[in-house]
Amino acid sequence: MISSHIRICFFNVTFLKELGRIAPCYISAYPNAGLPNSLGQYDETPEVMASQIQEYIDEGLVNILGGCCGTTPAHIAKYADLIKGEFSENGIENSISHLRGVISMARAQEMDSANSQFFIMHQDETGLDGKYAAFGKVIAGMKTVDEIANTEVDNPRAMAPRPIVDQVVRSIRFIEIEG
Repeated sequence: MISSHIRICFFNVTFLKELGRIAPCYISAYPNAGLPNSLGQYDETPEVMASQIQEYIDEGLVNILGGCCGTTPAHIAKYADLIKGEFSENGIENSISHLRGVISMARAQEMDSANSQFFIMHQDETGLDGKYAAFGKVIAGMKTVDEIANTEVDNPRAMAPRPIVDQVVRSIRFIEIEG
């Protein structure tokens, strides 16, 4: 896989299928909320757009999906609702175990609520296997993960203690490794 991607801003599914067949890189799509009306506005509702976008997801036509002209946060939320969490309790086999360094999608109680947040395993916790969608592994930088994990917190016994000093990841890069 070439380390780049193609960005498109329309929603012709036939073209996407052909592009996906021949492209040696990732494809990201940013469809408009329909075609512009006589005033140049885009009228398609989030529900209608989500029904049209479903084919992108079902057929694995894109790696990244966003919005272009006329899309709103409500459109993007509907798109996110279409994506099924990839873990066994949700009916999708995922053999990646939650061991130190593994990256996994964060979610709420609802199975398909993960969208843009992830967590990095500081230590092994195989009890998360089958419950969260693990998708990668840190290959460099675990020292930084350790530093974040050892940050002083306000209430160490709390279910979700807060760091005294906010921890901010300024840069992270995801790469695909063959094999």
